[in-house]
Amino acid sequence: PTAQGQWVSAYNNRKDFINECKQYLESRNLCEMKYSESSFSVTDKFIMGMNEKIKSFREKTKTNYAIHPTLVTTYPVAQNEYAADLQAIITAEDLFA
Repeated sequence: PTAQGQWVSAYNNRKDFINECKQYLESRNLCEMKYSESSFSVTDKFIMGMNEKIKSFREKTKTNYAIHPTLVTTYPVAQNEYAADLQAIITAEDLFA
């Protein structure tokens, strides 16, 4: 079987596969871009701002999709208690590697 066929066969049945695809397709990333000359440090103020943007986006679009807070930045993020609130972190190295 092809690699795609192997991936599909990992699901117990077709319904599980369809539900997983729907979950993936019914989500959106809300991206914040930050330029920094060193590791960016996520703060409680930054996370509150992201949450406000997500709330505003939901109100304006009336979406029921999952919204994932995503940071795009030049260098890796300094790990602290707030960094875990981000769904994804994309660095310049990820984009240009």
